[in-house]
Amino acid sequence: MTTSTIDRRQMLRGLAASCAAAVTLATATTIPAAPAEHPDAELFRLEKELEAAHATVEKASEANRSLERTIDALLPPRPIQDWIAPPMPAHLKHLYDEAHKAVRVGDAIKGGWEPEPVRAWFEANAKERARVKAKWDDWIALKDERYREHDYDATEEAFEALLAVEWEIGMRICEIPAHTLEGIG
Repeated sequence: MTTSTIDRRQMLRGLAASCAAAVTLATATTIPAAPAEHPDAELFRLEKELEAAHATVEKASEANRSLERTIDALLPPRPIQDWIAPPMPAHLKHLYDEAHKAVRVGDAIKGGWEPEPVRAWFEANAKERARVKAKWDDWIALKDERYREHDYDATEEAFEALLAVEWEIGMRICEIPAHTLEGIG
């Protein structure tokens, strides 16, 4: 029994020749006919339908962005959303560290073991955090109210419906097999 050896270059040449023959055959079998008679006429029709649906989605998207800009212009400036406590001053950090070394576990669990100046600093931070959060919450409530006044949810629902139509057309295109190279592209 003899085995023939084929090197990689011979395989690549054979593969290239096969691909060239397939492309030649495919282009030779393409039927140059009127669009309605073309084997991929349904794909071409759906492609145009998809382009029109996409253009409608783009217009609706721009209309939504325009409405958002209009509504946002009615709002006061956006407040700080996330408040970050400043670093503890060095003199308070020293008091805290010294008290922390001396505290027993049971006292630590109960709380209130911190020296008074440190506790006052924590309380001031908590008040500032609450003030910032309340300001943010008020701004969000006002924003939500302005969006409701302009019926933005209905606009978004209409946009979502247009996206669904565009998606459905795209899925129909994917379900139809192409018969020519034109239909693939």
